[in-house]
Amino acid sequence: MTKTDLRQDGWDLANTWGQSAATLELYRGRANGVEPEMICSGQAAEILSSEISPGDSLLDVGCAAGHFRTALESRGVAVSYYGIDPTESFIEAGRAAAGTCELAPWLQAMRIEDLAGTVDHAVSINVLSYLDNYHRPLERMLQMARKTVLIRESLDREAVYRYVEDRFLDPGPAARVYVNTYGLDDVRAFVHGYDFETTVIADRFSGGGATESIGYPHYWKFLLCRRR
Repeated sequence: MTKTDLRQDGWDLANTWGQSAATLELYRGRANGVEPEMICSGQAAEILSSEISPGDSLLDVGCAAGHFRTALESRGVAVSYYGIDPTESFIEAGRAAAGTCELAPWLQAMRIEDLAGTVDHAVSINVLSYLDNYHRPLERMLQMARKTVLIRESLDREAVYRYVEDRFLDPGPAARVYVNTYGLDDVRAFVHGYDFETTVIADRFSGGGATESIGYPHYWKFLLCRRR
């Protein structure tokens, strides 16, 4: 008789973000201020600086170790920061870097699909392009945000969906990851259906052209969504 082995850790086993020691060290270094700030983080903070008012709250979806908070602080953007990420090791690194400061209790290991509530602003940088699709997580952010949602993703005229082997992980069984480019017009139409207007902002890092990440082309753009 074949023994049945059913468990509940399938998502964790398939989470490629948790299978790279180099990525964890990079995020830990950013959270501690040892690694330089990402160009896209700085640009996102500058974009949001004109949207955030005193007393506002911000949810960082896919926050890794919560290092986007330092980009906001270095530019004098005062906001109540909340970060979520499904990779527990990233959250632990962010909490350790935060120490006893106010940030520590607000870094939580969870997926956006598990979160509910309201927040003034939501931001997601380089996250949705590596999910199976953008609809559900973006919908959740649009439902929660009272003022703005800012995303930075691979957006182009045509959508291209890839589910490919990630060759940059730690040694072990081959793992596959989504590397998607979404149709810009499709994403904007989706956002407009939730009573938001959209503004496309050129990405400073890529200069508007294609750049390669984990071996595949990306067409990075910022999409600022303001509630009407």
